[in-house]
Amino acid sequence: VAPSQRLREQQAPAALPEGFDRWFLRCLALEPSARWADGAEATRAFLELQPATLPTLPSARSSLLPSAPTLPAPPLQPPPSQHTRAPSSPSRPRALVLRHRSCTTAREVLREYGSDLTLEGLWIRTSKPLPAGTVVSLEIRGASELLMASGGGTIGEVNEEGMMLRFSALSGPLVDEMARQSRPR
Repeated sequence: VAPSQRLREQQAPAALPEGFDRWFLRCLALEPSARWADGAEATRAFLELQPATLPTLPSARSSLLPSAPTLPAPPLQPPPSQHTRAPSSPSRPRALVLRHRSCTTAREVLREYGSDLTLEGLWIRTSKPLPAGTVVSLEIRGASELLMASGGGTIGEVNEEGMMLRFSALSGPLVDEMARQSRPR
């Protein structure tokens, strides 16, 4: 759901500026080349969305910490040695992103996955399963890269057809819909 639509659905008293949804989706683009080049570019684009009469607020630093010494800014890029990807370990979960590009709602995802998805876990059909015990961070995304659920879990049963991901934590609209559907009527 686009941020502006979500605000309307929640009957929020504020409104987002025209073009905010496009700006926001570009911030979240999966491919780095589709995102803003850096924070300064994103900030400039965001400020262009704002009305010309924005109030000017004093800096929190100047009003709360007038005598605080100025600290040097941290480097924007980590040292080159930190750019290499560390091998997966129990303390560093493997990232797993499941996409279903034709689904635009949580209900559609549930219809598509059928009995493979429950509040406890997800059966993933794959020819290259991860080893049992692998800790993963998970995102389930629908059309336009809409985030349906995120969280984590551990790979349980593994066989030639796929693997069972047991959730340790999962949240998002998909989980809310599963919970609604599992309530007794």
